[in-house]
Amino acid sequence: MFNFPVCPNEAIPLSGNGKLSSPNYPISNYPASRFCYWSITVPAGKRVKFAFTDFALGSCARECSADTCTYVEVYNGPSESSPLLARFCYNSAEEEKISSGNQMFVKFHAGFSLGPGFEANYSETTDPPSPTVAIPTTTEPVTPEPKITEPTATVKAPTSNYLYFLFFV
Repeated sequence: MFNFPVCPNEAIPLSGNGKLSSPNYPISNYPASRFCYWSITVPAGKRVKFAFTDFALGSCARECSADTCTYVEVYNGPSESSPLLARFCYNSAEEEKISSGNQMFVKFHAGFSLGPGFEANYSETTDPPSPTVAIPTTTEPVTPEPKITEPTATVKAPTSNYLYFLFFV
């Protein structure tokens, strides 16, 4: 018997109506430091509806913005380069998301904050689409580089004397 890897390197194709879940759900916690991808397609003229039925990701002090956090991202289209509909992390999965077309891409990033995981339903719908959002980012303080300028002072000295200049950078 051949067993598929928990999360293969390519997106798992799904169609129509069904369920998807994080690895090991509901038996035990998902493994740390893992990515899982699903590509959902419904018939032309329909949209994809995605809603969590259970959501229990590990907490993260950085509010879902660090790569060490665990989160689920839902994209409005066939790949991770499509517009982002939502990023869900600990305690943030209240609402369903609906694509604007017939494809949706789902990414699960298991960081170091472990938990039982999630289960979600996907289905075809004709409901209005969800708005897209900006991707959360972390901000680091930027240290300005030193500014080097050309000297602007004019110095006059008698012709028989020496003048020494010291420049400190």
